[in-house]
Amino acid sequence: MRITMSTINKNILNNLDRTTTEMARINNQIVTGRQMSKLSDNPVNLAVALSLRTNLNSVVQYQENISYGKGKLAAAETSLQEIKTQMIRAKTISIQAANGTVSAANRILMATEINNIFQHSVTLGNSALNGKYLFGGYRTSGYTETEPSPFAQDRYDGYRLNGNNPASFSYTTGPTNPAPTPLSQGDLTINGVEISDVVSDGLSPTEYDTISAAANAKAINDLSDQTGVTANIIPATVTASGAVTGGALGAGDLIINGTDMGPLALLNDDSDNKLLQAINSSTAATGVTATNNNGTIMLSAVDGRNIQVTTSANGEALTQLNGAPGSTVNFGAIQLKSDEKFQIKTAAGTDANLTAIGLNGGAVNTGEPEDIAGDGEIWVRAIANRDGAVRYNGDRNNDIEIKISKSSNLAVTKRGNEALSETNVFTDIKRLEDALRGENFTEVTSTGQVTSTSDTLASGLNGFDTSSVVAGNFAVTITDHEYYPSQDTTFTIPVDPAVDTPETIRQKLNGIPGLDAAWDADRHLQIKTSDRDRYTVAIDNDSSNFTTAIGIDKTKMQGYALQISIGEMDIVMDSLTSQISDFGARQNRIEIQSKILGDIKLSSTEALSERQDTDITEAIMNLKAKEFAYQSALQAAAKTMQLSIMNFL
Repeated sequence: MRITMSTINKNILNNLDRTTTEMARINNQIVTGRQMSKLSDNPVNLAVALSLRTNLNSVVQYQENISYGKGKLAAAETSLQEIKTQMIRAKTISIQAANGTVSAANRILMATEINNIFQHSVTLGNSALNGKYLFGGYRTSGYTETEPSPFAQDRYDGYRLNGNNPASFSYTTGPTNPAPTPLSQGDLTINGVEISDVVSDGLSPTEYDTISAAANAKAINDLSDQTGVTANIIPATVTASGAVTGGALGAGDLIINGTDMGPLALLNDDSDNKLLQAINSSTAATGVTATNNNGTIMLSAVDGRNIQVTTSANGEALTQLNGAPGSTVNFGAIQLKSDEKFQIKTAAGTDANLTAIGLNGGAVNTGEPEDIAGDGEIWVRAIANRDGAVRYNGDRNNDIEIKISKSSNLAVTKRGNEALSETNVFTDIKRLEDALRGENFTEVTSTGQVTSTSDTLASGLNGFDTSSVVAGNFAVTITDHEYYPSQDTTFTIPVDPAVDTPETIRQKLNGIPGLDAAWDADRHLQIKTSDRDRYTVAIDNDSSNFTTAIGIDKTKMQGYALQISIGEMDIVMDSLTSQISDFGARQNRIEIQSKILGDIKLSSTEALSERQDTDITEAIMNLKAKEFAYQSALQAAAKTMQLSIMNFL
């Protein structure tokens, strides 16, 4: 085949064009540092590079998250460490104050310092980083005037709806009174959940045991996992309208929860404790205890059962327990609690079913400013006040988390209810302050040890010095902190050394609502409130000298409270140490993840570089080779294109 000069020239020009194109491509790689500038350069490589770039961007974002989390964790741990330091100081003060040589005035000064520690601890609990609260869970901001920060002083934690005050309400049996009926399915809803049929409490040997506080509480608590609301029992009480009158109490004159208290010969004010002992000796059968409040008998249920009192005309005249002859069933009440706001509603749209369980409607009864009496509905959403309390307003369920991979999160702080509230740091430091001030005691054990509980105080056979004990009385004040302002109820306990024994005094104390009294294993008298978060006790104004003789006066109670606080400080510090350790473990996990992300970033960067970055040395060598080839091709082309037609002949 004959090749013309035109064909040769065309091929030369095409080859030169390809070489210049290659030179331009290599030059562009050198200038940009990238192997590819468009998809057609290397589709497979470019797709892989784009994927690597996306992954690398994600890793960079995760590293920024890690950096944010480190800051959060470090700040939160520092706050916890400072609170622990404050607790160490508080324990030191409690040990110093427990020394019997410390004066009352010095203890008040110590209480002032403890209050400063309390205030500072709350402030540390409200620590923020870049305007975001550390212990608020997901609620790092967005607080309101009523919930100004994660921890708020003198506010109640959670939401509560208290039962009737006083606790009991009663129903007088008889043909003219319509019998109360228990709640049935659908009568009542809590947060939209229907409460099931209320059944017998299995406790009350009385009528209407299906509408007792225990029965109603069980029906509500059985569904608490759905409603978020739990019910606590407020036991039934019965207070006589007057003092005991002397006379013969016959069989059938006084029946308490089915047990006959007669026959008895009673003295005025039950000064020989006959009625008191008759009632308390039957507690196992009746579930009822009694106290003598300055001559007036008061009954208390030991649990959520009813108290049914039946009196004849004679029995009523002597005991005044019913107000009139007949049979009266006295019901306890319930208190509803929830971490969140809640609603209770009756199907009938009236307050009848609420009243039946001791939860009368209306703002006066509920404390809810917007609650209307008679509408059959109560919204519990007001934040209650309580002196010395600290309420947690933050997120109760979620810790702050950061995203550390496509499918993994890591918690970097803790919500305040777990990190602080549940360590009891606020409650226990406040109890220490109360102990230093000599107020709000919750328990005490007598220093006096009893060898005989049944001999009279005048006999001198009780094992402690009763020579100074005289006829008189002492006051016991129970403070209920569930209400605001807190409510005090004072009981006057009469003491007659010629008649009273250590056991009868114990029985009088044990019959006080909210108070338990018992002999410990060594026969020391142990007195404590039935719910230390709700009730506190004060014992004073002792004209009988009994409390001083047995060792439960205010001085002894203060010393006992300080000893309890020393132990509580140890527990709080252990709890804080556990929390701090958990923060340290989270920091370790963050460091490990940070290293992992660093390794991933390095390997991804290297892989991406291999796919997209130009090897400059290699590119220059290629460019030089192309330039040499181009120059050679030009020289060859110049010689070839100079040939005339004669060269082809």
